[in-house]
Amino acid sequence: MTVRLIGSWGNRTEDLVSCAARLQRSIDLMPQEPDVYQSWGVWQSTDAKSAYNVLVPVDVDDVEAVKNAIAVNTERVNGGPKTTPGQHIEFVREGVSSPTSVGEHFYQYVVRAGFTDTPAPFNHILFQLKDGADASVLTRYLSALVIAWGPDNIAVLDRKAQRAQGHKPPEVAVGWMTYLRADVPLDVDALGDEISVANADGGVYITVPGTPDDPSIDHIRRVRAALGYSG
Repeated sequence: MTVRLIGSWGNRTEDLVSCAARLQRSIDLMPQEPDVYQSWGVWQSTDAKSAYNVLVPVDVDDVEAVKNAIAVNTERVNGGPKTTPGQHIEFVREGVSSPTSVGEHFYQYVVRAGFTDTPAPFNHILFQLKDGADASVLTRYLSALVIAWGPDNIAVLDRKAQRAQGHKPPEVAVGWMTYLRADVPLDVDALGDEISVANADGGVYITVPGTPDDPSIDHIRRVRAALGYSG
């Protein structure tokens, strides 16, 4: 299983320098887990005719290396030199294998940032983690992404819970823990005592009963109702 942190925000201008700085800040704020994950890298091809199948390390402390990795990936996604706003960011790290593990496991850090005049919310984050991280570690990862990128919303959310709640973009995807920026409309009084609400990082963190991989769908639906969604 892979844990996902997914979030989004509306139109907002970001250039290459800004995106590189935000990515570096997020990684600086994240838990350092050398016994769980290897170093960050990017996928590259072995030659012009092959798929992007080689993970090449990137020194994420070197801003020029980060900028170059973002620029190369953006040009690849665009199919040529960049002519419109928006950066396509994709970094990957491999999990540290245990003696009993089978195959390689890679975890993505994908961001689309700097897009304007597109259907909201095109700017978004997908961040993957190994299953089994405890609540305090997940909270630190979530907070790092919030502080660095300033999304409208971001949640610890697996696909099962996303489907069960009937999520449809551009609605907020609600998870076991969900961050909402302060200006996102929310009826806090409708949440009830079993749902935790903490004010921090320019917004609120909402936690429903259950676990990251098995949150209470009934309480997730209650959060959706407080957001003004039906169903």
